[in-house]
Amino acid sequence: MMSLILNSYLSIFVSIGVGALCLFSLGLYWISKSVSDKNALRLLNTTAIRAIAGDDVMATELDLARAYLEIDKKDAARLVLRKVAAKGTVAQRKEAKLLLGRF
Repeated sequence: MMSLILNSYLSIFVSIGVGALCLFSLGLYWISKSVSDKNALRLLNTTAIRAIAGDDVMATELDLARAYLEIDKKDAARLVLRKVAAKGTVAQRKEAKLLLGRF
């Protein structure tokens, strides 16, 4: 009788442990994915964009924001659009504010 009780509790504890490990692994994956997105944004600094864009950095950043929106990276797009809305030309500011209004 005692071994039956121990075996049933043991299977319950093992099931709970496996479930907890799965949730922990999923949480680590989610955290690492969000950190890698933030690191990618840091790599795209103004110097790198200026090397690609030439003279019109804000136009390139506006294109970058559109690309982020296409791949559903809304936080990255919002960050770039705020920069364009602050430093772009009148037309670029207007378009950046229009795109920011979609959020």
